Amino acid sequence: HFVSASFDKTAIVWDHPTHKQTAVLKDKHGEVYCGRYTPDDKTIACGYEDGTVVLWNAVTYQLVTELRGHTGWVLSLAFTPDSSVLASASVDCKIMLWDMTSNARIGELQGHTEWVRCVAFSPDGTVLASCSDDWTVKLWDVKSHQLIKTIIGHTARVLCVVFTPNGDRIVSCSWDNTIKIWDARTFECV
Repeated sequence: HFVSASFDKTAIVWDHPTHKQTAVLKDKHGEVYCGRYTPDDKTIACGYEDGTVVLWNAVTYQLVTELRGHTGWVLSLAFTPDSSVLASASVDCKIMLWDMTSNARIGELQGHTEWVRCVAFSPDGTVLASCSDDWTVKLWDVKSHQLIKTIIGHTARVLCVVFTPNGDRIVSCSWDNTIKIWDARTFECV
């Protein structure tokens, strides 16, 4: 399954093999900007225009809980590979970390000066990458919540960031019409 988010205030769950709609998730929080399954396929998270993250049961499609902390649109969501931590990124320039067992906020990462567009965990779940309209990619220690490194190299908004499957590279793309590949140890563009 996968989930799509929409300005029509719904998130739609799709069956991957058949591409047929299996559920419509609708709540009171307005436009849906992002949706993500946990790696263990037990939970769906959706980010809304009012700053709320809603967790849904991925089997029954029932609302589990609402996570509040952002003051603006939630643009990106990411889970650690073991599904234990959720990261949410927002136009409020903040990244929130949520414990998936207690649904409690366990961290607030601040350092970007413009909208945070995307977040992604390293394959081992120890590092979170974020990118922003401030033209930077930032790397965060998930356990200590400390900034590891700010990568500067784009000349416009950075829209997306991901780790390669083996974790040795970070890939970012920007409105500057470039895709850059960074060494995850030296932080140099390769």
